[in-house]
Amino acid sequence: MSRKTAFEKVQIARRPDRPYTLDLLNSIF
Repeated sequence: MSRKTAFEKVQIARRPDRPYTLDLLNSIF
């Protein structure tokens, strides 16, 4: 998994077509 800045994480997490990203972020943090 490539490193991303906090801003990039927010942009990805906000994408409606990627709801699973929130689960990934919650698992990491």
